[in-house]
This record gives sequence, C-alpha cells and structure tokens, in this order.
Amino acid sequence: MSKLHDKFADFLSEIEQMEKDNEKLTEDIQKLEQEKSDGYSKFDTKTHALIKREDLRDLSEQIEDAVSDINSAENYSNDMYGQAEEVNSNCSYARKAAERASEAVDDMLEDKGDE
Repeated sequence: MSKLHDKFADFLSEIEQMEKDNEKLTEDIQKLEQEKSDGYSKFDTKTHALIKREDLRDLSEQIEDAVSDINSAENYSNDMYGQAEEVNSNCSYARKAAERASEAVDDMLEDKGDE
C-alpha cells in the first residue's frame, strides 16, 4: 500500500509540475503576443516597410534583369565603339590615299606642263 501511495504522490507531484509549466508557457505566450502587438504599434512606417518575401523575390528578379540589360547595352556600346574606331581608321587611310592621289595628279599636271 505504501508503494501505491508513493506512486500517487509522485503522480500528483508530476501533475502539479505540469500545471506550473503550463502556467509559465501561457505567460510566455501572452508576453510574446504583447511584444508582437507592441512591435506593430511601434513600427515606424517612415523608416521601415513590411514587404512580402514574394515581392522581394520579384524585385530581386527585376534587378537581375535590369543588370543583364545594362551588361548587354555595355557590350553593344563597346562593339559600336570598336566599329567606330575601325571606321575612323579606314577614313584616315582613305584621306591619306586621297592626298596621295591628289599629289600624284598634281605631279602629273606639273610634268605635263613641263613638256
């Protein structure tokens, strides 16, 4: 009988401990809910914003697309610059050729005038 009494006493002790633990958990939950409530009321919308993660992902993708477009534009610009340099170089050769041709014509006219 003593063993049965001890088991009931242990069981009662465990129940009392569970009740205390439950009360502590309830208090903790109430404190967390109060902090949550206080947090929303103290939330400064002038300096912070609540944004959904999905919206942040969308924004991130848009930024990545914009960076890709910028890189493509930069590559195109570099290609155009290279082509412009090539055209400028070709124009320079053409000017020199035209000058030589003009000099050759002048020389021919002088030689013809000397005859």
